[in-house]
Amino acid sequence: MINRMSIDKLHFNTRDFKIGKNPKLTLVRPPIDQETKIEKECGILWRDGFRFVRGKKAYYNDERINITVYPGLLHVTFNPSKLIHGNNYQIVDFSQFVESIEQVKDILAEIGISADVDMGKLSRIDICSDIEVANPCELYIPALELISPKYMPKKDPLLLKGYYLKANGVMEFCFYDKLKQLLHKGIDIKPFGITAAQNIMRAELRLKEHRKILRTLGIGIVGDLINEETFNALGENFKDILSDAFFRQETFEKVTEPFDNDLDLLRHLRVSHPNRAFDFLLIHKVLNGVNPPSIDSLTELLRAAGYSRSSISDRMKQVMRVQSLKSKAGKSQVNYSGLIYELKSKLIT
Repeated sequence: MINRMSIDKLHFNTRDFKIGKNPKLTLVRPPIDQETKIEKECGILWRDGFRFVRGKKAYYNDERINITVYPGLLHVTFNPSKLIHGNNYQIVDFSQFVESIEQVKDILAEIGISADVDMGKLSRIDICSDIEVANPCELYIPALELISPKYMPKKDPLLLKGYYLKANGVMEFCFYDKLKQLLHKGIDIKPFGITAAQNIMRAELRLKEHRKILRTLGIGIVGDLINEETFNALGENFKDILSDAFFRQETFEKVTEPFDNDLDLLRHLRVSHPNRAFDFLLIHKVLNGVNPPSIDSLTELLRAAGYSRSSISDRMKQVMRVQSLKSKAGKSQVNYSGLIYELKSKLIT
């Protein structure tokens, strides 16, 4: 069974860098003022002898790495797996990750940039897990939307065939058909030991802001990851965050009182978890083998529990979206409980 976890992508920036003479960078010139037909004033990118090089930015991109120089700031994006293996499917272990950091330093030196990479400030980290699932990936999309975290913004998630993205400004959860992506890119999958007949799902957690990374993972710079204990802890961090966001089973381990009906349980949850009570109720029912009730039943339940019209409307949009996704997947009946338990057992347990 496939079950692998790794860092998929890393972004960092630093103000502690220097650019040498004749760097291998493409310069983006300042925009032209339409009235004077003269280049607008731009910041200084670097100093070349006695001359200041000005521009909006300068960049170097290839299949291994993306490097951008802004006035006073160096930004680097890379995928450790691509540096080590030449693809973003095979994972890297700790020693390979450290090797990928050394490669980043070498590439920067090759193009004429010296920088303290270890002190680079993390601005994004993507942690991923690949699992083999029993059904086509698109079948899991309605189930994921059903249990998706509602503390994310109200805007609809990005939904494509075999692709699900739930996002806010600093964090994203993404689930997609990894095998389909590999085949679309024309990548030979035989060396990976997988076949086109399998269903390979990738789940990604993307933390997209320095303070969010610091609060969530307790790391702030590239050098923090060059610690084997910290690197290996990312797997458990991934599971904990995914579990809290989508599966939330811990909540019900703490609910010890017996409840005769959904209304009593929902009222109890609104006291302990006012912003997530309905989501906890829904996942509780689904993980206990009960598919979601009808829209009319849910509306009546929420009214009885004292929800506002706007809150009821938001929840009903979610349920209707699930029904629409179920229809697009070509399934009149979907065993949500079975699908969610499968994801939970392979991603979390």
